[in-house]
Amino acid sequence: MSIDEFKKLAREFMEAVVPTMDGAAISNWFAEDGYFLAQGKFADYRMLVGRAEIKGHFDALSRKVYTRGPARLQVEQMTGEGNRVVAEWKFYADTAAGPYQNVGATAIEFDQAGKIKALRQYLDTERVVNLLGMIDTARPDSR
Repeated sequence: MSIDEFKKLAREFMEAVVPTMDGAAISNWFAEDGYFLAQGKFADYRMLVGRAEIKGHFDALSRKVYTRGPARLQVEQMTGEGNRVVAEWKFYADTAAGPYQNVGATAIEFDQAGKIKALRQYLDTERVVNLLGMIDTARPDSR
């Protein structure tokens, strides 16, 4: 696959699939041994490896957070080389805790079949803490 094809896949995944917060839909994009890692001070901060863990994480997240209609992720810029794509994005949602907006960047590495081998996400976790109360602030950062 070409870098343009990988960019197209990344945009489709991020704009059409991620906002659904549907664990099955998201995890189906990953290779069997693919991983997801969100950087930050989340209480359950850890690397999620394999489709089952990724599905479980997003299913739990959607039940806890996104309760008032669909979310929207807008890719602002994208760059890539080889089988790796980095996208800067803005995310919007109307949650039970009120309106939520965040910005971040996601680095995705694809295999040649177009499945995600590795996804590393960088976002403003303080915004998540303040707006959604998702973080166990009593737990110290173990990194």
